[in-house]
Amino acid sequence: LGIRDGENLEIYTDDKSIILKKHNNLLLIDDLLEKLVVLSEEIMKYDILITNRSKVQVATNTLKSYENCTLSTEIKKIIDERSRITTNDLQSFKIGNNTLKGYISVEPIITNGDSSGVVILYSENILSEDAKNYTKLLAKIISGKIDI
Repeated sequence: LGIRDGENLEIYTDDKSIILKKHNNLLLIDDLLEKLVVLSEEIMKYDILITNRSKVQVATNTLKSYENCTLSTEIKKIIDERSRITTNDLQSFKIGNNTLKGYISVEPIITNGDSSGVVILYSENILSEDAKNYTKLLAKIISGKIDI
């Protein structure tokens, strides 16, 4: 089920059944995530993906085809290891049936001491330091909102 030791579960009952569901902290702030990607695109001109631990939750218009796509093992490993990618090398990630290839900055979203997902900033051009810092800023805003 993809549930790790110590992860939160949601428990529901239905007549004669007990339903266990993996808790997703990012669903609690879905409106904020939508606003962040819209502002990123409109004001900063950045393409953004925000993921939870299993799929892309929200994306800017250019990357909408990636929304709700399942994350690859490689991205799940980045989330588990709380990795940060800030190089100026071309990157390639499989997401669902698509491949995201370009210059990418990845920042983990850390909430309550655990990695809840990542912010991915994508560009066809080499990323500036400002773009990389923007990725970090978005991840910190999301983490802070969930921790409250």
